[in-house]
Amino acid sequence: MNKIYKFFLLVLIISACKQQEIEVKKTNITKEQHAKESSESNILCLVGDQQITREEMDNIDVDKIETIEIIKDKDKIRKYTSENYDGIIIINMKKDDN
Repeated sequence: MNKIYKFFLLVLIISACKQQEIEVKKTNITKEQHAKESSESNILCLVGDQQITREEMDNIDVDKIETIEIIKDKDKIRKYTSENYDGIIIINMKKDDN
């Protein structure tokens, strides 16, 4: 399981918990379980300003990521979209040196 996959899995679990306080434990989860949980979450995923699917996000090369921003504040979410999302994940890629 790559680093970005584990990171986004944790983000999705936290988002699914919303404002409830629960104890998060390490667990082994299959890609199929992650896909099911991901489809139940309502999170907008962006690379720069372009919307991507969860599958596209899972396939991003972690070595090419510059920054990752997570937005959960409803007012800030409205700056990006008028649709009803629980959160936004914004991935900024490193600039090509070529």
